[in-house]
Amino acid sequence: MDFKKIIGDLMASLTVLTAGAGTASMAGVGVEDMPKSLKEKR
Repeated sequence: MDFKKIIGDLMASLTVLTAGAGTASMAGVGVEDMPKSLKEKR
């Protein structure tokens, strides 16, 4: 049971880290794309 709990915690932490990295990468891409769109509008 302890091993299952440890594995579950590791999987949960990995999913949280991957989700955080995904949102961070999406935000980074959005920030990089914003200046281009602003330049095109101007």
